[in-house]
Amino acid sequence: MAVTVLLIFMFGVIGVQLFKGKFFMCTDLSMDNNQTCQGEFITYKDGDINKPIVEERVWERSPFHYDNIMHAMLTLFVVATFEGWPGILYVSIDS
Repeated sequence: MAVTVLLIFMFGVIGVQLFKGKFFMCTDLSMDNNQTCQGEFITYKDGDINKPIVEERVWERSPFHYDNIMHAMLTLFVVATFEGWPGILYVSIDS
């Protein structure tokens, strides 16, 4: 148990050094940086084009990130347990 925590801690430190502040994304997935993630965009409720919804673009952090060591260790634990790792993989590729 202690060896596993130590390994996760070591790789968490590396993750913080490599990915700190890079796991942000816009709520409008067509925008890819903070400067273009401004204003509003239109989505459609349940995919029905007769029910448009205007939403504000927000630059937000992914729930799993490497901004501090505790969140980095949690992110690595999720990846190690193979539960929810594809979402983290896609955010990592986009960063």
